Amino acid sequence: MKKSIKNSAKYFLAVFALISLTMSCSPEDGIDGKDGKDGIDGIDGKDGKDGVPTYYNPITITDMNVGRVDVSTTNTDLNIGTKTFTKIDENTQIDIKFRANIKSGTFSKTPAAIKFELFVNGGRGNASSVYWIQTSNTTEFVILDSVFSYLPIGTHTITISARMNHDTSTGVFVDPGNLGGKIIVQER
Repeated sequence: MKKSIKNSAKYFLAVFALISLTMSCSPEDGIDGKDGKDGIDGIDGKDGKDGVPTYYNPITITDMNVGRVDVSTTNTDLNIGTKTFTKIDENTQIDIKFRANIKSGTFSKTPAAIKFELFVNGGRGNASSVYWIQTSNTTEFVILDSVFSYLPIGTHTITISARMNHDTSTGVFVDPGNLGGKIIVQER
């Protein structure tokens, strides 16, 4: 019985202390301190909330199965139609991701390889990937990424370019079967 009374008393004291502590910390007592800083440059600063970069006008470009082209040892733009985006902030960079199947076309001689690259306004990005297909008349899922940090505000044109390491390839095209190939453009 003594043990039960002791435990009940301890329980009562613990509950009383918790209630007292809760009431003494209510927002009505005292003056609140200043709000803390939001992100590196504040909530509206260049890094946005909590230092996370602000992103502008993300777009997805589709419908790239427009037609076939023949490719030689010089850069040849693939027929994806006119694909453009608009940059809205001078102090940002553009990240572009290309994801689509590409048919390599028929190589005039083998062994050979065809190289694919992403360009904006005819130029390479500051950091870019390339993709090589080494088999004639095959389709592969191609991933190209490129970062452009020097583009001015305004409208810009994206092209996917191909070049053979030697000789030619006929009938090269993007997104055979219209299976949802995409170009994703992100300004940050």
